Amino acid sequence: MTNDRILHDAVALVASVVRNIQLKRALQAADPNPPLNFWRLMNGNSFDMAVIDWCKLFGSERDPLHWKNVLPEAEWDEFRAGLLRATDFSADEWAGYREKVKEYRDKHAAHFDPTFIEAANEPEYPALSEAFYAACLYYDRLCRLFADRGIKHRYPRDIRDYSRRFADQTAEVAKKAIEATKGLKERVQ
Repeated sequence: MTNDRILHDAVALVASVVRNIQLKRALQAADPNPPLNFWRLMNGNSFDMAVIDWCKLFGSERDPLHWKNVLPEAEWDEFRAGLLRATDFSADEWAGYREKVKEYRDKHAAHFDPTFIEAANEPEYPALSEAFYAACLYYDRLCRLFADRGIKHRYPRDIRDYSRRFADQTAEVAKKAIEATKGLKERVQ
């Protein structure tokens, strides 16, 4: 049986994925092509962290927070079916998506393979919508485990509602912050 500390760590990591995805979306919406390296770096870092953290949950089964290491084995088939419903993927499409996200992590975000970013290789940046849906599903299941064990916590009951509220605030902050830096010119090339 998974210990309570692992459950808390998994919830925190899922929340990190959700927040980084929403931060990436907010920055992109506020200015899709910012002139300052500061904003480009923030945009790229939020994307990379979302991918890296998501892979801890869905990438390698060796990771202690991978869903197979946290959820009871008797629930794996049900959880897999839930992933397919949440992402609207077939099993093969899910496997391909998971591999694409892992490839980005392995060749660009967490490690570096110079061939990945060569234009001739057509580097692919994975879409994060499906990562978001999978993370929400995992969060829901983790919250049920807390309830089943009678573990009190202060995490949001509804990760989608939390995500919407976080996205709204982040969009407001991003818009104001980018507007506040519009007059600055990049001085570090």
